[in-house]
Amino acid sequence: MQFQPIEKQSVSTECLTALRRAILRGDLRAGQKLPPERRLAEQFGVNRLTLRSALAQLLAHGLVTVKQGSGYTVADVARVGGPDLLPEVLSMAREDGQLIELVSDLLNVRRALAGSVLARLAERADEEAIRHIEIAVDAFGLLAGGTAEVTEFVDADFAIVAAMVEGTGSAIMRMCLNPVITAIAHIHELAPAMYVDPSDNLAGHRLLLSWLRKPSLASVATIVDALEVRDRSTIARMRAQRRQTPKVTS
Repeated sequence: MQFQPIEKQSVSTECLTALRRAILRGDLRAGQKLPPERRLAEQFGVNRLTLRSALAQLLAHGLVTVKQGSGYTVADVARVGGPDLLPEVLSMAREDGQLIELVSDLLNVRRALAGSVLARLAERADEEAIRHIEIAVDAFGLLAGGTAEVTEFVDADFAIVAAMVEGTGSAIMRMCLNPVITAIAHIHELAPAMYVDPSDNLAGHRLLLSWLRKPSLASVATIVDALEVRDRSTIARMRAQRRQTPKVTS
Protein backbone atom coordinates (compact mmCIF):
# COMPACT_ATOMS: atom_id res chain seq x y z
CA MET A 1 0.00 0.00 0.00
CA GLN A 2 1.29 3.50 -0.89
CA PHE A 3 0.56 6.41 1.45
CA GLN A 4 0.25 9.97 0.17
CA PRO A 5 2.35 12.84 1.58
CA ILE A 6 0.67 14.90 4.28
CA GLU A 7 0.70 18.63 3.60
CA LYS A 8 0.27 20.05 7.10
CA GLN A 9 3.30 20.56 9.33
CA SER A 10 1.56 19.39 12.53
CA VAL A 11 1.14 15.87 11.28
CA SER A 12 1.42 13.27 14.04
CA THR A 13 -2.38 12.99 14.32
CA GLU A 14 -2.77 12.86 10.53
CA CYS A 15 -0.21 10.04 10.32
CA LEU A 16 -2.01 8.18 13.09
CA THR A 17 -5.38 8.60 11.38
CA ALA A 18 -4.09 7.41 8.01
CA LEU A 19 -2.48 4.31 9.50
CA ARG A 20 -5.43 3.54 11.77
CA ARG A 21 -7.90 3.83 8.90
CA ALA A 22 -5.76 1.61 6.69
CA ILE A 23 -5.85 -1.03 9.44
CA LEU A 24 -9.60 -0.68 10.10
CA ARG A 25 -10.43 -0.85 6.40
CA GLY A 26 -8.27 -3.92 5.95
CA ASP A 27 -5.86 -2.22 3.54
CA LEU A 28 -3.25 -3.27 6.08
CA ARG A 29 -4.19 -6.81 7.09
CA ALA A 30 -3.68 -8.63 10.38
CA GLY A 31 -0.21 -10.14 10.45
CA GLN A 32 1.12 -7.81 7.75
CA LYS A 33 4.35 -5.97 8.51
CA LEU A 34 4.41 -2.21 8.15
CA PRO A 35 7.03 -0.75 5.83
CA PRO A 36 10.27 0.28 7.56
CA GLU A 37 10.12 3.59 9.42
CA ARG A 38 12.31 5.35 6.88
CA ARG A 39 10.08 4.34 3.98
CA LEU A 40 6.86 5.22 5.83
CA ALA A 41 8.27 8.61 6.79
CA GLU A 42 9.17 9.27 3.17
CA GLN A 43 5.68 8.30 1.99
CA PHE A 44 4.02 10.65 4.47
CA GLY A 45 6.59 13.37 3.87
CA VAL A 46 7.40 13.66 7.59
CA ASN A 47 10.44 13.08 9.75
CA ARG A 48 10.93 9.81 11.59
CA LEU A 49 10.35 11.39 15.01
CA THR A 50 6.84 12.45 13.95
CA LEU A 51 6.15 9.03 12.49
CA ARG A 52 7.33 7.30 15.66
CA SER A 53 4.85 9.36 17.68
CA ALA A 54 2.01 8.01 15.52
CA LEU A 55 3.35 4.46 15.70
CA ALA A 56 3.60 4.72 19.49
CA GLN A 57 -0.09 5.61 19.67
CA LEU A 58 -1.01 2.69 17.42
CA LEU A 59 1.02 0.46 19.71
CA ALA A 60 -0.67 1.89 22.82
CA HIS A 61 -4.09 1.09 21.34
CA GLY A 62 -3.02 -2.44 20.46
CA LEU A 63 -3.43 -1.98 16.72
CA VAL A 64 0.17 -3.01 16.03
CA THR A 65 2.82 -5.03 17.78
CA VAL A 66 6.54 -4.43 17.60
CA LYS A 67 9.50 -6.76 17.84
CA GLN A 68 13.12 -5.69 17.95
CA GLY A 69 14.73 -6.30 14.61
CA SER A 70 11.54 -7.07 12.72
CA GLY A 71 9.56 -3.81 13.01
CA TYR A 72 5.82 -3.29 13.41
CA THR A 73 3.17 -5.90 12.61
CA VAL A 74 -0.56 -5.20 12.21
CA ALA A 75 -2.65 -6.75 14.98
CA ASP A 76 -5.98 -8.50 14.49
CA VAL A 77 -8.50 -5.68 15.06
CA ALA A 78 -11.35 -8.18 15.44
CA ARG A 79 -9.57 -9.55 18.51
CA VAL A 80 -7.96 -6.46 20.05
CA GLY A 81 -10.17 -3.55 18.90
CA GLY A 82 -12.11 -1.73 21.61
CA PRO A 83 -14.83 0.91 21.94
CA ASP A 84 -12.24 3.69 21.57
CA LEU A 85 -12.30 2.91 17.85
CA LEU A 86 -16.06 3.55 17.53
CA PRO A 87 -15.80 7.23 16.47
CA GLU A 88 -13.36 6.36 13.66
CA VAL A 89 -15.37 3.34 12.54
CA LEU A 90 -18.58 5.40 12.43
CA SER A 91 -16.86 8.21 10.53
CA MET A 92 -15.62 5.74 7.92
CA ALA A 93 -19.05 4.13 7.70
CA ARG A 94 -20.57 7.56 7.05
CA GLU A 95 -18.12 8.17 4.21
CA ASP A 96 -18.83 4.72 2.75
CA GLY A 97 -22.61 5.05 2.97
CA GLN A 98 -22.79 2.25 5.58
CA LEU A 99 -23.69 4.33 8.62
CA ILE A 100 -27.23 3.00 9.08
CA GLU A 101 -26.00 -0.59 9.17
CA LEU A 102 -23.49 0.25 11.89
CA VAL A 103 -26.06 2.28 13.83
CA SER A 104 -28.33 -0.77 13.79
CA ASP A 105 -25.52 -2.87 15.24
CA LEU A 106 -24.81 -0.21 17.85
CA LEU A 107 -28.44 -0.14 18.94
CA ASN A 108 -28.39 -3.95 19.17
CA VAL A 109 -25.43 -3.72 21.54
CA ARG A 110 -27.18 -1.01 23.55
CA ARG A 111 -30.25 -3.24 23.96
CA ALA A 112 -28.13 -6.16 25.16
CA LEU A 113 -26.47 -3.94 27.74
CA ALA A 114 -29.82 -2.38 28.65
CA GLY A 115 -31.15 -5.84 29.45
CA SER A 116 -28.35 -6.35 31.97
CA VAL A 117 -28.93 -2.91 33.48
CA LEU A 118 -32.67 -3.52 33.83
CA ALA A 119 -32.12 -6.93 35.39
CA ARG A 120 -29.76 -5.42 37.96
CA LEU A 121 -32.17 -2.58 38.69
CA ALA A 122 -35.04 -5.02 39.16
CA GLU A 123 -32.94 -6.80 41.78
CA ARG A 124 -31.49 -3.91 43.74
CA ALA A 125 -32.88 -0.48 42.81
CA ASP A 126 -33.92 1.30 45.99
CA GLU A 127 -36.24 4.27 46.36
CA GLU A 128 -33.37 6.75 46.13
CA ALA A 129 -32.12 5.29 42.84
CA ILE A 130 -35.63 5.28 41.38
CA ARG A 131 -36.12 8.87 42.53
CA HIS A 132 -32.97 9.96 40.64
CA ILE A 133 -34.31 8.28 37.50
CA GLU A 134 -37.68 9.96 38.03
CA ILE A 135 -36.01 13.39 38.27
CA ALA A 136 -34.24 12.74 34.96
CA VAL A 137 -37.50 11.63 33.34
CA ASP A 138 -39.27 14.75 34.64
CA ALA A 139 -36.50 16.91 33.13
CA PHE A 140 -37.09 15.22 29.79
CA GLY A 141 -40.81 15.88 30.22
CA LEU A 142 -40.22 19.61 30.65
CA LEU A 143 -38.40 19.66 27.33
CA ALA A 144 -41.09 17.59 25.60
CA GLY A 145 -43.67 20.17 26.55
CA GLY A 146 -41.75 23.03 24.94
CA THR A 147 -39.74 23.85 21.84
CA ALA A 148 -36.39 22.31 22.72
CA GLU A 149 -33.67 21.55 20.21
CA VAL A 150 -33.06 17.91 19.33
CA THR A 151 -29.63 18.08 21.00
CA GLU A 152 -31.36 18.95 24.28
CA PHE A 153 -33.46 15.79 24.00
CA VAL A 154 -30.29 13.78 23.39
CA ASP A 155 -28.70 15.15 26.56
CA ALA A 156 -31.85 14.68 28.62
CA ASP A 157 -32.40 11.15 27.34
CA PHE A 158 -28.88 10.06 28.16
CA ALA A 159 -29.18 11.67 31.58
CA ILE A 160 -31.97 9.15 32.18
CA VAL A 161 -29.69 6.34 31.02
CA ALA A 162 -26.90 7.63 33.28
CA ALA A 163 -29.27 7.66 36.27
CA MET A 164 -30.32 4.09 35.51
CA VAL A 165 -26.75 2.84 35.20
CA GLU A 166 -25.81 4.68 38.38
CA GLY A 167 -28.68 2.91 40.10
CA THR A 168 -27.13 -0.48 39.35
CA GLY A 169 -24.11 0.40 41.49
CA SER A 170 -21.95 -1.42 38.94
CA ALA A 171 -18.76 0.24 37.71
CA ILE A 172 -18.41 -2.48 35.06
CA MET A 173 -21.80 -1.69 33.56
CA ARG A 174 -20.92 2.01 33.46
CA MET A 175 -17.61 1.33 31.71
CA CYS A 176 -19.24 -0.95 29.15
CA LEU A 177 -22.24 1.25 28.41
CA ASN A 178 -20.55 4.67 28.45
CA PRO A 179 -18.64 4.34 25.13
CA VAL A 180 -21.72 2.97 23.36
CA ILE A 181 -23.92 5.79 24.66
CA THR A 182 -21.28 8.39 23.80
CA ALA A 183 -20.97 7.05 20.26
CA ILE A 184 -24.76 7.08 19.80
CA ALA A 185 -24.99 10.64 21.13
CA HIS A 186 -22.51 11.90 18.53
CA ILE A 187 -24.28 10.42 15.48
CA HIS A 188 -26.04 13.57 14.31
CA GLU A 189 -28.14 11.67 11.75
CA LEU A 190 -29.66 9.51 14.47
CA ALA A 191 -31.23 12.09 16.79
CA PRO A 192 -33.90 13.41 14.36
CA ALA A 193 -35.08 9.85 13.80
CA MET A 194 -34.93 8.91 17.47
CA TYR A 195 -36.80 11.96 18.78
CA VAL A 196 -39.28 12.58 15.98
CA ASP A 197 -42.04 12.68 18.63
CA PRO A 198 -40.55 13.46 22.08
CA SER A 199 -43.90 12.90 23.76
CA ASP A 200 -43.71 9.27 22.62
CA ASN A 201 -40.21 8.96 24.09
CA LEU A 202 -41.52 10.47 27.32
CA ALA A 203 -44.37 7.96 27.47
CA GLY A 204 -41.85 5.14 27.09
CA HIS A 205 -39.69 6.53 29.88
CA ARG A 206 -42.67 6.84 32.21
CA LEU A 207 -43.77 3.28 31.50
CA LEU A 208 -40.25 2.11 32.27
CA LEU A 209 -40.31 4.08 35.50
CA SER A 210 -43.59 2.40 36.47
CA TRP A 211 -42.01 -0.98 35.75
CA LEU A 212 -39.03 -0.17 37.98
CA ARG A 213 -41.41 0.49 40.84
CA LYS A 214 -43.05 -2.90 40.27
CA PRO A 215 -40.83 -5.18 38.10
CA SER A 216 -43.24 -8.10 38.54
CA LEU A 217 -45.54 -6.43 35.99
CA ALA A 218 -43.38 -7.64 33.09
CA SER A 219 -40.17 -9.55 32.44
CA VAL A 220 -36.92 -7.88 31.43
CA ALA A 221 -37.18 -9.70 28.10
CA THR A 222 -40.55 -8.03 27.47
CA ILE A 223 -39.02 -4.59 28.11
CA VAL A 224 -36.07 -5.33 25.82
CA ASP A 225 -38.48 -6.54 23.10
CA ALA A 226 -40.30 -3.21 23.35
CA LEU A 227 -36.96 -1.40 22.97
CA GLU A 228 -36.26 -3.46 19.85
CA VAL A 229 -39.53 -2.36 18.28
CA ARG A 230 -38.63 1.26 19.01
CA ASP A 231 -35.11 0.82 17.60
CA ARG A 232 -36.44 -0.75 14.40
CA SER A 233 -38.74 2.22 13.92
CA THR A 234 -35.78 4.56 14.41
CA ILE A 235 -33.72 2.72 11.80
CA ALA A 236 -36.67 2.79 9.38
CA ARG A 237 -36.93 6.57 9.82
CA MET A 238 -33.19 6.95 9.23
CA ARG A 239 -33.54 5.04 5.96
CA ALA A 240 -36.45 7.25 4.94
CA GLN A 241 -34.47 10.37 5.78
CA ARG A 242 -31.55 9.14 3.68
CA ARG A 243 -33.82 8.56 0.69
CA GLN A 244 -35.21 12.10 1.05
CA THR A 245 -31.79 13.76 1.35
CA PRO A 246 -30.77 15.18 -2.04
CA LYS A 247 -27.46 13.87 -3.33
CA VAL A 248 -24.68 16.38 -3.85
CA THR A 249 -23.27 16.26 -7.35
CA SER A 250 -20.04 17.86 -8.45
